Amino acid sequence: MTGLVEEVQRNALDPAVPVSTILRRVKVAATKLNLGDVEKWVQLELDGYAALEVPNYRVLYGRPEAFNPYNGWIPILIGVDEIDAIISRCEIREAIASLETTVAKTEHPTLRFPIPPGLIAELNEHAGVNFGRMAVALSVSQAQGLLDAVRNLVLDWALALEKRGIVGEGLSFNAEERSKAQSGSTTITIGSIGQLAGNIGHGNSAGDISLNSGQIGDLQNLVEQVDRHRGELAGAGGDPQLLATAIDGLRGELANGRPDQSKLRSFAGDLRTALSGATGNLVATGVLAALQAYGFV
Repeated sequence: MTGLVEEVQRNALDPAVPVSTILRRVKVAATKLNLGDVEKWVQLELDGYAALEVPNYRVLYGRPEAFNPYNGWIPILIGVDEIDAIISRCEIREAIASLETTVAKTEHPTLRFPIPPGLIAELNEHAGVNFGRMAVALSVSQAQGLLDAVRNLVLDWALALEKRGIVGEGLSFNAEERSKAQSGSTTITIGSIGQLAGNIGHGNSAGDISLNSGQIGDLQNLVEQVDRHRGELAGAGGDPQLLATAIDGLRGELANGRPDQSKLRSFAGDLRTALSGATGNLVATGVLAALQAYGFV
């Protein structure tokens, strides 16, 4: 009799089997093996991420557009690198089954995901226009790539279980297999940036984020961008004194070869607090999104 883990592998290799169907089988296996974090991840994929932070494979970049009643969809280009990057970023929060249906039924090569109303208002004010609808245009292949990413994560997870001798029989697992699932460190990467990973197994939780040199460089660039826009951020409602403290603290800590994670989190928290009054500002919105993506706030 084929085991559940092998069935998941076979389904993951078959493009005709929907990812949503495979995820339900993963949920059954995770529940029987008492892998709570896997169950949570699967449930988020099946239900959608709503207001929660999305993993990195659900962050896509496309072409921001505004709907002109006379000319249809037209591109948006602000001309400021930081702002153009923010409005090109699209977090896909849809449930997997919904995204699969959208991809399957679309007759066009482009999918559009609405830009939040608050950001639309800010863009209209910045550009001196009054467009009611804005969206990020993505290719169907990008959405398909997201689905394939989830399929690959599931396949890697099932293969890792098999390597540990956890295969099951039918829909059941024996006591030895359940014990192995609890004692191992079988993982599935669901982090939002770089090497941030969710640990899968009984009682496991994600630990501190380990930053490589490239990520430290990215954060240093982010701090310098904040510094360049310090006056604008303070004028938009940010706390100038706390902003200066956060910038100096982050800059100093990131200059160390091995920055202290707790200090980085503390200074990042100061930066978030400093920007809390400027959340309508596009630069502030982008900085807060970046901090959240790195898991510091």
